[in-house]
Amino acid sequence: MNQTGGPIDFYEDIRLRAYATRIGAGGSKEISTLEHGAYAIGAADVNGALLFCRNIGQGDLRKMRYVIRVVDDPASCR
Repeated sequence: MNQTGGPIDFYEDIRLRAYATRIGAGGSKEISTLEHGAYAIGAADVNGALLFCRNIGQGDLRKMRYVIRVVDDPASCR
């Protein structure tokens, strides 16, 4: 779920930024591959500036009920 004020590119693996999923402002997408294992997720604005990133595992996903809310938090990438 994109809770930023503009469109984002969501990455299931921040190292593979070429395979982004575009999510409009306030929009959401269902990504079925985020079900098992661990991920280095990230999101960037349309200019490529990172807004959010986090290492997340299957246990974290279960606690969040498999919903990732992306907020504008570039400090999470440092």
